[in-house]
Amino acid sequence: MPSLRDAPALELVDQIEELHASILERLDKISDIRNQLRTNYVPSTVCTHLEQCIKETEVTFNMKIQTSELIIFYFIFFLFYFIFYFLHTVKMT
Repeated sequence: MPSLRDAPALELVDQIEELHASILERLDKISDIRNQLRTNYVPSTVCTHLEQCIKETEVTFNMKIQTSELIIFYFIFFLFYFIFYFLHTVKMT
């Protein structure tokens, strides 16, 4: 039979075992949360990289639009120039 002297030691062992079990339960919960985060969510670095790619694409797209607008402008300018030239030469003959 345990003596009175052993009683606090047994209580301490019980407390340590309860704390150990509690720690293991919390580690399991943390592990479950990590697995859930990996499967259901996108890391922030991926979002940041995607935002950067979208910005670069937008800049490239805007440059292409400006180039297209410039090409259209020159096309219309030369079209009017040749129409004017044609009408002027026809008028003179």
